[in-house]
Amino acid sequence: MEDASTEASRSLVERYIATLNNAKKTPELVRRFASDESLVEHVMAFESAFGGYKLLVDDVIAAGSKVAVRFHTWQRHTGDFMGLRPTDKEFSLTGIIIYRIQNGLIAEHWLSFDSGALLQHVQSAPAQEAVPVS
Repeated sequence: MEDASTEASRSLVERYIATLNNAKKTPELVRRFASDESLVEHVMAFESAFGGYKLLVDDVIAAGSKVAVRFHTWQRHTGDFMGLRPTDKEFSLTGIIIYRIQNGLIAEHWLSFDSGALLQHVQSAPAQEAVPVS
């Protein structure tokens, strides 16, 4: 049986992910769940480049104030990312994120994802339309 701290931490993270996946991601929305400004900045950077991206939960493991989430994503590259033009390609990534909860908010996070796959997708130029030769 989970203790109250573990249950509350897990519940917060699950509500956070569900809310962000079903709403326009704004700094104000993220701050309802997190005091971790680096998390706010990360979410805003990804929302700018991959508008409406979804973080899909594969596993959740919680213990006390820490919650680990194994996830995959769904996104479309619709905005500039690291100086690279949008490709409008859809793709998915996998990763793990660990959240530390303090005072009912996400206070810290640690994220590991397949950054090589991300760069491969955003560095791919969009397909060029064929131009008829006269």
